[in-house]
Parts: sequence; structure tokens; C-alpha cells
Amino acid sequence: MTNQQKFGISIKKEEDFSEWYCQVVTKSELIDYYTIKGCYIMRPLSLFIWTKIKDFFTKKIQKLNVQEYYFPMLVTKSALEKEKDHIENFAPELAWITSYGNVLLDNPVAIRPTSESIMYPCFSKWLRSHRDLPLKVNQWCNILRWEVKSTTPFIRAREFLWQEGHTAFLTKEESDKEVLQILDFYSQIYQELLAIPVIKGIKSENEKFGGALYTTTVEAFIPGSGRGVQAATSHSLGTNFSRMYDIKVTSEGNIGNGIGGGEGNIGGGGGEGKNTNTKNKSKDKNKDKNKSKDSNTNTKDNPNTNNNPNNTNNNIPLKHSSDSFVHQNSWGITTRTIGISTMIHSDNKGLVLPPKVAMYQVVIIPCGITVGRDSTPLFKYIQTITKEFEGGYVGCGCGEGCGEGCGCGEDGCEDNKDIKDNKDNTYIKDIKDIKDNTPQPIRYFLDDKTNVSPGYKYNYWEIRGVPLRIEIGFKELNNNTLTVIRRFDGKKIILENKNIFKKIKNELKEIHRLMYLKALKERDERIIRVESYYRFVEEIENGNCVLVPWCCDKECEEELKRRGGVEVGGEGEERGEVGMDSNKDNSKDSKDNKDMYDSKDTRDNKDNTRDNSKDSKDNTSDNTSDNKNTSDNKNNTSDNTRDNKNTRDNKDNTGDNKNNVLTTVPLGVKCMCIPYDNEDVSDKKCFNCNKSAKSLGLFGRSY
Repeated sequence: MTNQQKFGISIKKEEDFSEWYCQVVTKSELIDYYTIKGCYIMRPLSLFIWTKIKDFFTKKIQKLNVQEYYFPMLVTKSALEKEKDHIENFAPELAWITSYGNVLLDNPVAIRPTSESIMYPCFSKWLRSHRDLPLKVNQWCNILRWEVKSTTPFIRAREFLWQEGHTAFLTKEESDKEVLQILDFYSQIYQELLAIPVIKGIKSENEKFGGALYTTTVEAFIPGSGRGVQAATSHSLGTNFSRMYDIKVTSEGNIGNGIGGGEGNIGGGGGEGKNTNTKNKSKDKNKDKNKSKDSNTNTKDNPNTNNNPNNTNNNIPLKHSSDSFVHQNSWGITTRTIGISTMIHSDNKGLVLPPKVAMYQVVIIPCGITVGRDSTPLFKYIQTITKEFEGGYVGCGCGEGCGEGCGCGEDGCEDNKDIKDNKDNTYIKDIKDIKDNTPQPIRYFLDDKTNVSPGYKYNYWEIRGVPLRIEIGFKELNNNTLTVIRRFDGKKIILENKNIFKKIKNELKEIHRLMYLKALKERDERIIRVESYYRFVEEIENGNCVLVPWCCDKECEEELKRRGGVEVGGEGEERGEVGMDSNKDNSKDSKDNKDMYDSKDTRDNKDNTRDNSKDSKDNTSDNTSDNKNTSDNKNNTSDNTRDNKNTRDNKDNTGDNKNNVLTTVPLGVKCMCIPYDNEDVSDKKCFNCNKSAKSLGLFGRSY
């Protein structure tokens, strides 16, 4: 067996994405499989990534005075039933403890699927006065949700690690501000640590968190599978949960009593569950372009915000006292981050790690050592380099070690300074010379094993995704150089051994920048702007995300989920799009979009894998939505079935197989989010129901 066969990936990413991914996460030693389906062993490589994410985010939220807690993992049935709308989403996945030994429990307890019902009864005890606010709680823990679908490592597991934050405020203004602050932190995790572009937006009514007032999200796209993935969420719960768990405080001054429809004075209600996110309101009413650049400005223009000077927690003259239900938020991110990074960056050679989260940023491999040749000078040369790697390096002088993204948040931090690309205002990391003196060593591994060849070592570390490989032999010793190979693109660089620490640091920063730009380019090429339902179906079947003018109505979204993209006839009939012209060329096959729920531990259930490789495409249906009066065309150009919904059930558009009964095949598509970076679409119609469009919506298949 060759080294490539032993260590390498035997399936290509573009041929079988699901199998390729399973091989990458196991052969790179990110995880190992466990005897229980959906549970995985996180090995040192993946746990290191999670630790870096944890450290980065902790530094961010500590500046907001968020405190760390740990709550029990067990929850009673009565606590869960407090909020039926909330727990309804988790009910099928709840794991219950019903006995110990041979004794049945009188009151079974569940293992937490999330912690609202565990924490909020405590909040009710802890909070009495407005002086107790704000309360800001965070915990890092494991979660158990008994997935009924097939599982995928990191992306959809039964047990996973996450961070969950739960906060309570006196006013909705404070609550809204924090929602977007946290959303920005999540975006920074993906951009600054993982080199992944994400789209910030708000969830639709159907997709928001159960019981939330509104849900904000960062969404990623996996080009290899043609699916989107929810990367992290930050929810405004309004007063919905505080009413349920009786979390209220005595407030002083003209602050509002928390009773009513939720759009009155600060501290007023919000219990109606209406989406009052001001960014979304701006799109619905004023059609502003929502950039969401500054999370601190999300409520300043809210017409429903009462700017009464008494709306603070300062010591002010009292007018009256009343009980107010607190305004709550919850927010979380999971080990799904690791899966997203692996899916986007890795290739047919194995894992590709972003430098800032790599356990080893550099692997050093001595070369040219043979029996009888004195290798002492070579290893002395290598030692001078490793000492420089260990000597340290400085960024902004904050003391946190900015060389790899310290999370300090300081404006002057050279290693966290952003520049803006003129085209799309996206994050791109700038390369700056280092000026200060705070140590931050380069993480390296010297592979000096003598029982294997250098080629063996190359394959071994390549599949594990180490960003830089440094080869040092007698040639490099004699020339005072290093041979450096980048894992990301395979580029070979010869560096003079002078200021080598600084040169390697800049190489690592350049790798991060290039990885981000590559991921951004691949994502943007797969987000397609269309305005008709027919193009919508076509691009979804091509494995793309679709940006469309949308009315944002809940009923329209529900109808879209029921509405299929293709019609299937009787025996022997080809699959084709609704409204396609049968005389046009439908021979173009759609991209094979296998269901990533078909992971390694469920490969015996291949019926779970969606295979659309036989779907026909019609590339000439771009303008059918503008031709509503062509239904008399005998060659079945049924252009606008979106305006003639009743024709979808029993129509035979081929005109030849009238005895065939056609059934609608669901697209499996949903609204990923309504992006904050939006535009005025007031002059357009909804792509699905033909009502006036309110905003651009991002739709696609999703994990």
C-alpha cells in the first residue's frame, strides 16, 4: 500500500461530496466515529480549533460584561411545558431519562436541547429591581438533540458543543443593540479566524427561533454541496419568555409597564411576537439599503422608540414605580463552525486549515539525512530557526498576542485592521509590518523521525492541513535559506534566513487573506439574482443560492414550501420544470446535489441521498414570467404557473401523455435569510405570489 493510499483521500470532492467530507474529517484526525450514531470523538486537532474560537469570542463578550455560568443539563417536563411554542421545535429530538437501575422515575427528566427552560426560572428569582439589570449570562456546554434525520459530523450531530448566551434588559433599545453586537462577533469569528465570508441577515417568520420576536443570523454557503448552512444566530426574545416565566422587575420613572402590543414606550411589551427588528422595518417601510455595519445603530432611528430621558438606569427623579417584564436575548454558536471551515477550504488532498486556528502553523521536515552523514550541523541550523519561532512577536501592544488575531478589539491593532474591497465592502485582511513587542510564538512541529522518509511525512502533514511546510536540507544549510511550501495552493517559496520570524508571520497572514478571497469568489459565483419562479427553480436545481424580490409574507413562504419545482408524469416520462417549453432543448443535466445528511455512519441508507442528476434543465425560460398571455401556445409554453396555481395539479404540459397523472416534487428549499445588505425593490413583484416585493430574500437548499 502506498503512502497516498494509506493517508490520502480516495474520493474527489466534486464526485461524491458526502463521502469526500467523511474521509477528510476522519483521515485528518479531526474526529473518530463512536458506537452511537450521531456522536463523535473530537480529537486534538478539532478541539484546538474550538478552543481558539472559544478564546476569541470570550474576549469579545467580556468587554460587554457577560459572565460565565454553568447550569445543570437536566430539565423537568413541567419546565419544558412552560413554553409550548418554543419547545415544539425540539420535542421530536428530546432525550428522556425515565429510570435509574430498575426503578422508574415518577417524574422523568430530559437532557437539555437548549437552556431557556433551565435558566429562566432562576432569572425570575434573581431579578427583582431594575437595578439588577442588565443580567448577562453565558455558558459553554454540550447539547443533546436526538436527530431523526441522518447525521453529519459537526454539521448535524446528536451531541455537540456550543456556546449559549442569555441576557435580560430593562428596555427593548438595549436588547436590540446587543442582538447586532453579538451578530457582528459571530461574523468576525468566521472572517477573522476561519477565513469564511458570511451573510448577515434576519430570519423569516417561518424560520425564526421558536418563541423569538425576531432572529438574526449569519449564513454560509457550501459550494461543493450546493447548500447553505446556518452558521450562528442571535435572537431577540422580546418579553415572550419573561411573561411565561414571570421575569419582571420594579422599574422607576416613566419607563413603561411591559403591557400591550410591544411597540410603545421603552420597556413596553413585545409579547405579540411581531417582528420589530428596526433593520427589517427599514426595508419594509423605507426600503433603505441595510448595511448593518455598526451594530450600535440598529435602533437609533426606530420611530417606536420613546426618547424619554428617564429611559436609563441612572439615578433620576422618580415619578412612579411599576413592574416591567424584562426584554431578553439569546445567542449561540456551535462546533458546526469546524464543519463549515472543513467543507469550504479543504480539497482532494485532505484538510486545509486557516492559519489562526491550526494547532501547528508550520511543520519543519529535515531532508537529505543519510546513513554515515553527520546531521549535527543541519539540526543546529534548524535550532536557530525554531528559537526564533519561539522568541515571539508583537501586534498592537495590548498584551494579548495579536499575531494571530487576539480579539482585543483595539482600533490600532495592526493584526486586526480591516480594509474594504471597493467592489463589495467585504472584509479583507491587510498585511502590515510588525511594530510592537508583545510575544506571540509561531506554533510549529519539528518532525525529526528517522524511521520514515520525507515523502511519507509530506503526505502525513498534507492531509492534516498544516498551513506551511518548511523543508530544510544541506542545500538550505549551505545557502542559508528555507524552502517553504504553502498547503493552501501548493506554492513553493525560497526564503533567506534573515528576519525569518517576520517573513513566516506575513506568509501566514497572506494565506488567510487568499483563503478568504477564494471562498468569497466561489460563494458569490453561486448566488444568482433572478426575478421569476422558473429561473428560481432552475438555479436551485443547479445547486445555487438564489436572491429574489420577495413579499416576505408568511403565507407565501408556506405556499412556496408546498409548491414543487418539477412535475413527474407516468411511466417513462422525463422529469421537467413547470412551465417549460417541450420543444426547447431540455437535455442539460442538473448538478448532482447529494444530501449531506448521508454521512459515513449512515451510508447503508443511501435512500436518504437526494440525487438530482437526472433532472432536465431549460436554459431558455428566463423571460417566461413576463409573458402572462401566451397560454394559447400549442407547444405548451405555460409561462406563469405561479399565477395559475390550480393548473399545477392535473396539467399535462406535454400534450402527448394525457393519461399520465402528474405529481409535484418538492424543491426542498427554504428562505435562508433576508440579508441586511439589501436594496429598494418597491417597483418589483414577488417572484412567487406576484404581490408587491418588500425586500430581497436569499433562498436555497440548506443543512
